[in-house]
Amino acid sequence: MKLKLISIVGLAWGLTGCNSHAPIPSVSNPQPPAILSSPVRIYVAIDRTASASDSKIPSLKLDNLRPLLELVKNVGGEVRVAEVCTSSDLRLNSFYMPEPPLAPQPPAAMPKSGTVNPLQLPKLQKQYDLQAQAYQQQLSSYDRAVALRQQEAQRNSTEFTTKISKILEQPPNCKASDVVGTIERGDLYLSEAGNWRQPPRNIALLITDGLETARNNPKKVQFASNPQVLLVSSGGRAGILQPLLGSNKPYESIEGAVRFITGK
Repeated sequence: MKLKLISIVGLAWGLTGCNSHAPIPSVSNPQPPAILSSPVRIYVAIDRTASASDSKIPSLKLDNLRPLLELVKNVGGEVRVAEVCTSSDLRLNSFYMPEPPLAPQPPAAMPKSGTVNPLQLPKLQKQYDLQAQAYQQQLSSYDRAVALRQQEAQRNSTEFTTKISKILEQPPNCKASDVVGTIERGDLYLSEAGNWRQPPRNIALLITDGLETARNNPKKVQFASNPQVLLVSSGGRAGILQPLLGSNKPYESIEGAVRFITGK
């Protein structure tokens, strides 16, 4: 009987082996750590009145937007650019990316030798092999999804930068600034529902002195969507946007505001 038991244990051990665990494949295209972050929606409003340069309001450059596009590529979300002009119903230019795909989780490692009944090892090995095979299939699907998303990001980025470059190359020529309407439209955008895994981080980047010249007796502006408001002006001017800042001060440069948003 003792000899028979030893033979059974030996057979089980021989089927599995001390180092016969199937190797866990590694992720070939890992996403950056930012995939664990919330998506971000950034509403950028730029003053396009003819007096913007006289007021020394910083001019938005395409290079100012590139870090924001990279942020959205990493975590998902959207950048929408609006013009503070005579009317707030001008078309918004946007760059959108869905959240990155979630990487599959590898199966738990096989128990070490001596920690389980040897007679259970064949069954455990079979379960592990099936899980490892499923993981490899999931990993292949994940890699394909990452590659497709990278292609989509490049395509969307090229389309967005082409359109926005044509706007930024034109000198500001609006005759008035509808600041109230610009805020109302941005609030509608930032209040939109979306199929996000996590609630998005909402940001309003306003590049203007906040002077309303398109309306007489403009009403108080407010964001029901409660975004983080960053104002880029000159000389600390905020106009009717001052209540949106609370105790914060306007930025003197677009680069400073962008660094705050991206954390870089």
